[in-house]
Amino acid sequence: MGKTRNPLLSRLQELVGGTLSAEALTDLEDLLLQADVGLEATDFILERLQGAALPAAGALPTLKLLLREILDAPLVNRSPLLVPIHNQLNIWLMVGVNGAGKTTTVGKLANLSQKSGYSTLIAAADTFRAAPCSRSRRGGSGPRSK
Repeated sequence: MGKTRNPLLSRLQELVGGTLSAEALTDLEDLLLQADVGLEATDFILERLQGAALPAAGALPTLKLLLREILDAPLVNRSPLLVPIHNQLNIWLMVGVNGAGKTTTVGKLANLSQKSGYSTLIAAADTFRAAPCSRSRRGGSGPRSK
């Protein structure tokens, strides 16, 4: 995540100060797409940022706060917990950019679910390498792991 975050924050710092101009929004669009935010999410963010005024002092923290509010808005009315339902098939799909910690998270969730009495099955798919399968097996190892 740090590999994506640091260059993104550095570039954001260059964009801010005053009203976000059309050029700054275009640059921000490029940054968001390069950070694998996705086209739909990028459009959603840019629509809400159009015409936003940022103070000359503290522009970056203000922009970060605006981005956080925009990204959190769709989650306001949702349950904050990822809780499996007993006696029912629960399927969780983990997606993200390389190095974001997906495989580690899956292993930790599998371990926790096994300790909580759930039967766990981990399936992995990776376009570039087979590492997630072997890493998931190690992280999700246990008596009921499949």
